[in-house]
Amino acid sequence: MAEIKEVVDVVRECDLCGETNYVVEKIFLANEWDSVKKFYQSSKQMNPFQYLPNKFELLKCLNCGLMYVNPRIKDWVVNRFYDEYLSGKYEGYIRNYDSSFRETLFKEYFHLIKGFLEKNEEERTFLDIGCANGEFVKIFKENGYRSYGIEVAPLVAEKAKNFGEVFIGDVEFELKKLHPDSFNVIALVDSIEHFSSPRRTMELVYDKLKSSGVVFIETPNYSAGLDIMSRHFYLFSIATMEKMLNAIGFCILYNNYSSSIYNPTDQMKEERFIHVIAKKL
Repeated sequence: MAEIKEVVDVVRECDLCGETNYVVEKIFLANEWDSVKKFYQSSKQMNPFQYLPNKFELLKCLNCGLMYVNPRIKDWVVNRFYDEYLSGKYEGYIRNYDSSFRETLFKEYFHLIKGFLEKNEEERTFLDIGCANGEFVKIFKENGYRSYGIEVAPLVAEKAKNFGEVFIGDVEFELKKLHPDSFNVIALVDSIEHFSSPRRTMELVYDKLKSSGVVFIETPNYSAGLDIMSRHFYLFSIATMEKMLNAIGFCILYNNYSSSIYNPTDQMKEERFIHVIAKKL
């Protein structure tokens, strides 16, 4: 039991409103770790994943409606998984990350974001938080932006460096080192749900955006029901996402549902993700 405590933290307080008044919406099995555990069983390597609990709670804040997972896996454990997954370590056990597919998807996102940007910016800068192999960093660079990324997984971050400057490490720590009012666009695609404090991260994002700069967020839609898992620490609706962004000071420009998928073989479901574009006032 002591080993389990070293890889998870008990969570009671809502990150959005700070209340501890919640209900257990669901108890679920952490089946998403089965393939990783099988990989390590076959290789007989020491690993932290064997100590993860089998069951997790999905809590719903009765004050603001935010959904969050308890217990929460420690950041270093999740970061190790993504470094290994994105670098292809689990090939044959988990579907590999498909860079070419993601790049095609990100081109669509670029054209969506472009419609909400100021037209007279002389120097245009872009930051992708959770940039993985750098597909989004590459697309913005090809369209005239000075492009940057933040990535917790060192192996894939080295690939992203081919397209822009990439800061490797904890997201909050790396954001704090950047100058305020630095970026026209900041993107968080399938990353905000993994942060131990989305609100604290978005406060830093607000600080790093230029006046009238925009943030683009893609994250799983809780109501779709496909992405309830232990490494998704938070699950948003459009309503709870807008509550958080408005509380920080953002102005919502766009929100919608998307049937995007992570990989071309994934199950497509209408409204699986939410997309939000917001502006710093």
